[in-house]
Amino acid sequence: MEMKLTAVNYHIAGDAWLRDIDLTLSRGEVWAIIGANGSGKSALGKLLAGQAAPSSGRLTGRPETVGHLSFEEHLATIERELRDDDTDFMDRIDPGRSALGFIMEAVRDEPKARQLGESFGLAPLFDRGLRFLSTGEIRKTLMCRALMKDPVLFVLDDPFSGLDKGAVASLGERIHGLSRTGITPVLILGRQGEVAPWVTHVAEMDEGRLVFCGTQSAWRTKVQGGQPLRSSRIELPDACFVPGSEGRTFSSGESLVCFQEVSVAYNGRCVLDNISFILRQGDHLMITGPNGSGKSTLLSMINGDNPKAYGNDISLFGQQRGTGESIWDIKKQIGYLSAEFQIGYRAAATPFSTILSGLSDSIGTYRKFSTQEKEAALAWLGVIGLSDKAERPLRRLSSGEQRMVLIARAMIKAPPLLILDEPCQGLDDANSRFVLGLADKVGYSGKTTLIYVTHTEADTLSCITHHLQLTPNRETGSKARLKTVPPAALPGAKLLPDFIKTGLTNRS
Repeated sequence: MEMKLTAVNYHIAGDAWLRDIDLTLSRGEVWAIIGANGSGKSALGKLLAGQAAPSSGRLTGRPETVGHLSFEEHLATIERELRDDDTDFMDRIDPGRSALGFIMEAVRDEPKARQLGESFGLAPLFDRGLRFLSTGEIRKTLMCRALMKDPVLFVLDDPFSGLDKGAVASLGERIHGLSRTGITPVLILGRQGEVAPWVTHVAEMDEGRLVFCGTQSAWRTKVQGGQPLRSSRIELPDACFVPGSEGRTFSSGESLVCFQEVSVAYNGRCVLDNISFILRQGDHLMITGPNGSGKSTLLSMINGDNPKAYGNDISLFGQQRGTGESIWDIKKQIGYLSAEFQIGYRAAATPFSTILSGLSDSIGTYRKFSTQEKEAALAWLGVIGLSDKAERPLRRLSSGEQRMVLIARAMIKAPPLLILDEPCQGLDDANSRFVLGLADKVGYSGKTTLIYVTHTEADTLSCITHHLQLTPNRETGSKARLKTVPPAALPGAKLLPDFIKTGLTNRS
């Protein structure tokens, strides 16, 4: 295989996303396309995969069979599952498509599908419905489905997103193995640390142009200068609260979340086993655990989205669950971000309206907003560096830029509790450092308590006071271990600039 792009330009609705791209891919190579959020790397991946066509220039040698894994494909899969959900017309929960059935949709070869699924560790999940899989498990299932067609070229956009350390290593070995079977993998990555040693070539994007194209060793020499911080100073806008919650504050040490021997099971399978902890105002909790350990289940019980909470001893914001509170009483006290929430935010919206929707805890905007609220949304757009894209369609932004908008949406109302589930997923190095600094500053403000979930050791917060570690057990469900974290004891804490710890900037 030799695929060649010559002087390729790519436009979407008049905007030039790619300019003068010259690139040649050959059999036996493993490529990484890297760049900042919005640099055009995903657009280049779509061209390579045949999901888009050049506006001008030449593209030759594309194989007939190309695999493509992307956030958009993941989103389309979930949207189809939601659209085809017949639970309301059945006397039981509709499981939807099974993982094994989904893998075989394109090629009906069950032995091959089982062999591929087993190689990705999916065998225990073959009979489970897609909508009940984690983000990382769905990503692996999509990869197996693409490999059923024996692609010659395989474009993987952010393949390690949502995976724990062990799963990243395992998947990396699997991708490396593909290159030895005649498949040419192309990995689209936002962070330099994700470029594995077995990657042979690197293409670096910046503002729609290739600024480097060559071997990994030559690229390593180029980037030895280190990773720049996005900003040398972080300022938070003045707080803006949801109507009806003004003045609701919690005293230092007051319980916000209390779990007492909480256990959860689905269809006879235990997920969480006797989980107990108390999160008090002023404390900040980091939750870790491998894929499938129940982190998402635990968060959904805090966020008011899981009916299993009613059968357990759980108190939120001083009130026992099931004693007359509404789900909106809970949600107005919480700012929330996760990969699942990003996938589920399907409203026709702009970055500006999306941030405003955080004030109503809604998907989309359905009321008039005050001048103060609109100014707060504009201020947050400035904080995340997207003021110039305020009125663009949200789905026209890159996945990383969408993530930045949803982070601002979670923070705009200065909630008593802020839940950040893998907030750096899909972000480049500079934006990841920026988001960690922003979250730390919120934590040090003394006004908001954080629950922070991460798989990445380097992506830690220096404000964290407690660590809840989930250890999975397929028979009994995940156990939890809670420990106090000494100041600056986390691996990434020393990497954060001193200015983050100075507290909120008074803009008035």
